[in-house]
Amino acid sequence: MKKILLFSLMMLGITGSAQLTVVKDVSATGLRPTDNEHFIWQNNRWNGKHYYGVTVSPSVAIAVTDGTDAGTKVIKNLGHSGVLSAAIKAIIPAKDHFYIHVYVYKSWSPYVQYDELWKSDGTDAGTVLLKRFDERGATTEGISITTDQYEAVNRSLSGNEMYFYGYTGSNGRKIWKTDGTAAGTSMIADKSGNALTRLNNDVYFASDFKLWKISGNTGSVELIDVPNIFIVATMRMAAFKNKLYFMGFDETNGVELWSSDGTPSGTKIFTNTSPLTNNVYSLTTFNLTSTDDYLLFSTLHNASDNTRHTLYRTDGTLGGTVQISPADAIDAGTSSGSMFSKTNQNFYCFNMSQKTIFRTNYQENGYSIVSTGAYNAGNLVDYKGTAWYAGGTANMSGNNDFAEPHRTDGVQTVKTFDIITLMQGTNNIGSNPFGFHELNGNLYFFAGLGNAMKLYQFQGDYTFNRSAGNSWNAPGNWNTGVVPLSSEDTLVPAGSDVEISSAASARNLALNAPLHIVSGSLNLAGDLDLNSRITLNNNAVNLKGTSSAITGGNTNNYIVTNGTGTVNVENVNAGRGTVNLPVGTANNYNPLTLANSGTSDTFSVKVSEGIANAPGGAVNATWDISEGTPGGSNATISLGWNASQQNGTFNPNNATVGHYVNGVWTAENSGAVSGSNPYTITGTGITSFSPFAVMNLGALATADPLKKNISVYPNPFREILTVTSQDKATVHFYDMTGKMVGSHALVKGTNVLNPAALKPGVYLYQVKNTSGNVMASGKVIKK
Repeated sequence: MKKILLFSLMMLGITGSAQLTVVKDVSATGLRPTDNEHFIWQNNRWNGKHYYGVTVSPSVAIAVTDGTDAGTKVIKNLGHSGVLSAAIKAIIPAKDHFYIHVYVYKSWSPYVQYDELWKSDGTDAGTVLLKRFDERGATTEGISITTDQYEAVNRSLSGNEMYFYGYTGSNGRKIWKTDGTAAGTSMIADKSGNALTRLNNDVYFASDFKLWKISGNTGSVELIDVPNIFIVATMRMAAFKNKLYFMGFDETNGVELWSSDGTPSGTKIFTNTSPLTNNVYSLTTFNLTSTDDYLLFSTLHNASDNTRHTLYRTDGTLGGTVQISPADAIDAGTSSGSMFSKTNQNFYCFNMSQKTIFRTNYQENGYSIVSTGAYNAGNLVDYKGTAWYAGGTANMSGNNDFAEPHRTDGVQTVKTFDIITLMQGTNNIGSNPFGFHELNGNLYFFAGLGNAMKLYQFQGDYTFNRSAGNSWNAPGNWNTGVVPLSSEDTLVPAGSDVEISSAASARNLALNAPLHIVSGSLNLAGDLDLNSRITLNNNAVNLKGTSSAITGGNTNNYIVTNGTGTVNVENVNAGRGTVNLPVGTANNYNPLTLANSGTSDTFSVKVSEGIANAPGGAVNATWDISEGTPGGSNATISLGWNASQQNGTFNPNNATVGHYVNGVWTAENSGAVSGSNPYTITGTGITSFSPFAVMNLGALATADPLKKNISVYPNPFREILTVTSQDKATVHFYDMTGKMVGSHALVKGTNVLNPAALKPGVYLYQVKNTSGNVMASGKVIKK
C-alpha cells in the first residue's frame, strides 16, 4: 500500500466565504500585534483567552482576544517612557497568572537594552512588574523565560513556580526562579545552562555538555556525572513518563536517545537507532517534543548528509519505540517551531529544503508526504486534524502568490483563501497570516498589510448546504465556503441528490441524502455513516483509513456498484477484523463482509446482476472481489442476497460459495445458509480472488454434469492421487493464483498419479477430454 503521496493540488479554495469572517480591524483599533511572528502564539493561551503584545509607542501594551470584537482589547499599557521601543517576547501560562517577558530597547548610542519580568491575571490591576533586570550592551545575552529554542514553553513550570534565565551586570546570565512575587524572584544557581526541565520535584539542565540537577527539596546544584557521555543537543531535554530524555553521544554508539532517572547509574542509552557512531548531529525543531502518549525523537542515518533525519516515537518502552518516517525523510530545523504542529492524533512538519509537508498518526507506516511545490509553509497549526499554514513562494518579485492561508491533510495542499486579492485586487505580496489559534471550536488568525490588518475567524463546519446547487465540488455548497479534505468531518443533510464530479475527500462522512459519483472518487480517511444510497457508476469509494468502517447500511441505504465502480478498502489485515460492505445493485441489496488473516492488502468489491455459466441452482448475482497484491491473503467472505434473486432450482440447504477460476465454477469451503432477506453464506480459507457467487455445487463440485464419469480420490491426499475416467483425458492442476503447476495424461479406467510437483496446499483441478472440453473440475488438498 502506498504511504507517500508526492503531489500538490495548489487550488484556490474560494474568493469569498460566509465562514471566513472579520472579527476586528486590529489596525484601525490599535490592536495590531507588535510582531507578525507565530512563536508567541504557540503557548499564549491562559484561562480560555489568548494574550499578545501591542505597540503603544514607545511602550508596549498587553492585549487579549476571546474571539469576539468586544473581547479583543487592551488590558494594560505597561507605561515605558524615555526609551526607543518595547516588545513582549514571550508569554508563559502558569496556574494563577501568566508570565510576560518584556524586552526594552532604551538607546542606540550608547546601545542599551534591558528585560523585565511581569505577571498578569488578565486585568489591569493584576498586571504587575516583578523584576526589572540590569541594563546590558548590544552583544550581551539577556533573560529568557522560555526553556526551549524552538517552542514558546517553559519545561520547568509547576503551578506558579518557574525557573528561567535571568541577568545581572555582576553575575551575567544565570538560573533564576520565581513564584509570582517580587520577593520570590531571585537567582538560585550561579550557573549558566540550557534546557531547564522539571522531572518530579527536581529541575535539570545542560551545562558544559553535561547533565545537572537542581534539588527541589534543598536547592542544591549537582552534576550527574556519567563518564564519557556528552549532551549534544543542549537546547532541549524532555521529561516523559517519569524519565528525563536527551540526545547524548558516546564513542561506542554515536548520537542516540538517552534517558535518566536523575542518578548516574540510571543515566544510560535508551535505544540505538542510528547506524552512525560519529559525533555529528543537527537538531530538528521538534526533537524531544511529546504528546500524551509518545515522545518524538530523530537520528541521522546517512554519514554524508547530516541535514536529513529519520523520525521515531516511543511510549517509554523499547517495544513501543517505532520508526514512523522513511529513512532520511525529515529536514533538520533551520527556523522556529512554527514549522511543525502536534496533537495527540497527528504530527505535521514542513521540510524546507524538500518543499514537502510530512504527516504521521504516530503509527508505523502511518505517514504521508505531500509536495508543496514552490511554496514554503510557516506558522503550522493543527486545527481539527488539518494543518493550516502561511503558504507562499520564496520568490518575492512580481505576482508571486506569497504568504496566504493554506491547509493540508497530508495528501493535498490547498490555497484556501486569497485575502490580499479580496482586499486590494492583487496578490503581489500576500496577507502573511500568523497567529493561528483555536478558540471555542473556531480557528482564528491575523492577516493583512500595513494599516489593513484584521483578525479573522474560520468556522470549521463542513455541512453541505446546497447554496450553489448539488455539486460536492462547489465550495459555495459547504458552510465553510471551502471543499473538505480527508482530515475534515462532513455532514450531508437530507435533501436533494448530491453529485461528485471530481476527486472528493472527507474524514468521517454522515450521508443523509442520495450521492451520485459522476466522475472521480470519494476518499474517506475515517468512517461512512450511510443513511442513504451512493451510486458509483464507473467510479469508486475508497476507505483509506486503517480502521475505516461503513455503518448504517441496510436494504434501503447501500452503495450501488453499477457500471465498473468498486468499493476499495485499504489495510485489510488480521488486526482490523471483519469489514462490512453494504453493496448492491440498483434493484437488490447484496452485502458482503470481508476479513483477512493473511498479509495486509487492499481489496476491491463490486456486485452485479446475473451469473455467467451457472451450473443450475444459483443466486442471480455475482460478487467481483480482487486484491491489490495477489498472494498472501487468507480471507473469509460472507455474501448476502434476497429470496427473489434465487432461481427456480436453487436449494439453500446445499448451497456453497462458488469461485470462478479459469472458466469454471469451483466450491469454496462454505458454511450453512443463515438469515432471511438478506440470506447469508460464508466461505473460508480463500487465497485467490475473482468472481464469486452462491450456487449448488456440492463438495468439491464441478460445473459440468458429466462429472459423474470422473472420480478423484482420496481428498485430501498425501502422495498418491487416483483419478478414474471413462475416456482418455488430461488432468491439469492450478495453484490458487490460477497458475498451472502440473498436468497428467489419463487413460480409460483407473489412473494412479504421484504429482510430486505439488507441494502441500490447496489446488484446483480440471479434467479435459481429447477435444479440450472440461469434463470435471474441483478442489483437492495435498497434505
